[in-house]
Amino acid sequence: MNKLLVLLGVLGVVSMHGMAQECKSIYQLENHASRTGYVSTTGKHCLTYDIVQSRVFDIHAGGDKTLSTALMEISYPDEYLDRSKHKFVRNSPWVEGSNFDIDLQGHLLKSDEENSIGVRALGGIRHVLVRNGTVVVPGARSSLGVSLQNGDGDLRIAGLPSYANRKSVSYADYEDLPASEALDKKAPSYQPTGNLVEHVTIHAGWRGVVMAGGGNVLRDSTIDVDGHTAVYMYGPGSIIENNTIIIHGKGDAKPFDAAIKLRDAHGAVVRNNRIIYKGGWFGKAPAAVNLLDSTDVQIEGNTVENFDKLVRVNGESKYAEKGNSLK
Repeated sequence: MNKLLVLLGVLGVVSMHGMAQECKSIYQLENHASRTGYVSTTGKHCLTYDIVQSRVFDIHAGGDKTLSTALMEISYPDEYLDRSKHKFVRNSPWVEGSNFDIDLQGHLLKSDEENSIGVRALGGIRHVLVRNGTVVVPGARSSLGVSLQNGDGDLRIAGLPSYANRKSVSYADYEDLPASEALDKKAPSYQPTGNLVEHVTIHAGWRGVVMAGGGNVLRDSTIDVDGHTAVYMYGPGSIIENNTIIIHGKGDAKPFDAAIKLRDAHGAVVRNNRIIYKGGWFGKAPAAVNLLDSTDVQIEGNTVENFDKLVRVNGESKYAEKGNSLK
């Protein structure tokens, strides 16, 4: 029996070692102007260092440089830099169900530049999993902690030329526009993206998490923003559970701001979250959850503090709620 236990222990160590070997170290491009981690292939990727972006003075603009990249960029290019071979190689063909599994391993992504982005997925990739880290991005205008906006969501907008009248609901100007007010009255369509953010702590000036597409999940995380909306998810089947979500209500407010905004979120679930407004002397925030054109939404077991109401409805929306506490 003892020999068997020893053998099983050895096999376990070997197995764990093999799993550790499968986790690819995330490549960081660092120069005088920016520090960015890049993920360009599917599989499991591990961050082994903090990424901290200091302010960079732009002598030509006479002020701080505006960064064009996020602190971590996730993409699937035709070619990528293979550091082991010191050359660019062709990416393998996409296999349906493949994941971009990003383990931050407790590390920090932090920018001192205003209006930066922590983690961003580029192009039409899906199945992006972001776990186990901290993201800090200041800036009241457009800072984003995690941006996984890779699942469509377009409306035809009246009053614009036909060649340019299709606009994404990712734009703040159109995110609150119901499908009934679109040029063709048609709701946006979405790809099944299956993105996941879990065990992440985010401090953002504007918004903490934005995800698009079907079947996205935000759970077991802390999202703390200076602005009026911490989470914006558009597309069906989203799950938001077991999070602490805090808004401070600084800056300009819009009519449909809420700690959690859901759009076209048919079948979404919002459960077991603690949702807090810390707006100081300005009273209570209007709504903890805003629903736009979202049906069959379940809102249950949430603790909501310093909001006038639990849910605000916009467009064609229906929901059921139970076991929520409004303080």
